[in-house]
Amino acid sequence: KSRAVGCPTTVIMWSPNTNVGHTTSLHQSSYNVVSTIMKRALRKSPPSLYTYLWDTWTLQSDQPEVGVDWDQVVSEVRRKPRLACYHDEERRGMLLLHLVCALHPTPEAIRALLEANPAATSHVCAGTGLIPLHIAAGRNATTATLRILLKHDPKSIHTQDHNGQTAIHYACRQDVDKEVVHLLLQVEPLVVAGGGQLNNASGGALSRPYHRDTPSPLDILYNESGPSARDGYGQWTENQWLKINKLVLVSHYGTLSARNGQTRSFLHAALARNCPKEVLTVAVKIHGQHAAGMTDIFGNLPLHYAVGCFSSLTTSSSSNNNNASSLIVDDQEKDVISTLLTSFPQAAGIRDAKGRLPLHQVLKQQQRGDNNNAASEILRKLLTLYPLAVQLRDKETKLPPALIAATYEDDGSVETTYMLLREYPQIIPSL
Repeated sequence: KSRAVGCPTTVIMWSPNTNVGHTTSLHQSSYNVVSTIMKRALRKSPPSLYTYLWDTWTLQSDQPEVGVDWDQVVSEVRRKPRLACYHDEERRGMLLLHLVCALHPTPEAIRALLEANPAATSHVCAGTGLIPLHIAAGRNATTATLRILLKHDPKSIHTQDHNGQTAIHYACRQDVDKEVVHLLLQVEPLVVAGGGQLNNASGGALSRPYHRDTPSPLDILYNESGPSARDGYGQWTENQWLKINKLVLVSHYGTLSARNGQTRSFLHAALARNCPKEVLTVAVKIHGQHAAGMTDIFGNLPLHYAVGCFSSLTTSSSSNNNNASSLIVDDQEKDVISTLLTSFPQAAGIRDAKGRLPLHQVLKQQQRGDNNNAASEILRKLLTLYPLAVQLRDKETKLPPALIAATYEDDGSVETTYMLLREYPQIIPSL
């Protein structure tokens, strides 16, 4: 046979009826077509167990109850271990373990497949990059199944698919139980959350996407809204809200559970992580009354975090709305900061972990040009509750509030400076 392009190729065509071979001459392009047809005809059919599980997955995998005889699956795999290694291109290169993880398997079925093919947990599907853990997390597998997979291959929790998503991304889907998220965070909280207190966007899979266009796990949850959402959790179902709760806590505190009596509050974490307005609305409604006076493990009150990001609290989260809009909490027209001050007015006179009063923090936010109108309103509320703040110097700049405001480079600085000097004119002789 000649492989040169355009040269005729001699092919023996066998007739099964006459048992006689016929010789013909084909060009290369025709040979390729014939070759492909013959390869498909001669290719062995998939094992019956593989076909059965594939058909079950494509037809029933979205149902909570899938009628699979798992005892029969275990028996067949142990009798023919090579079944666990079978895959073909037409079915995206999936192994039996991939199919089984989508069908709510028993722990025994997972163990049998891993015994037959220990490398199955790292096998990547063609075109998608999926591994069995991705499928198990996204298809609401039991925690027992997930524990077996993670124990067998702990590194799989970091594996990304072709879109840069890990198992935690798939666990954030609407119909996946909160316990799946809990287990993943429990197994690897520092790696998934980036570790420690994440006050910027340099965290791990939780706070930033691996690919530019890949949403973070929290982004996935923020954009989900279930048809059975309850009023107490805004647009989310209770299951979705509890997943947001766990992810935000780990994002802020670095671990899933408190240690040595540490004070942990979702309200603190949500404000520190600058969660969307809709999340903060629910957080203040649920936790505002009892958490407003709590100091977390970093030495901050909720108010300290709130005044540090007040520009996002007083602006609508809609990208199409450019007008300032106060955050509505419950049925009263109060923003987050007003609600926190109402619940715990003493917070206006308490310094944060860096020695800054809330008044100093708001002035620095205003200095960066963040929503000056909202800042002026907040300043007045803070001064009403703690008038002495106008006399106290900022620990970092060593300046009194009036001089901090005087360093602004915008028109709003004149009004703010005048207001502060009027509140404390005694500072003028020392200027």
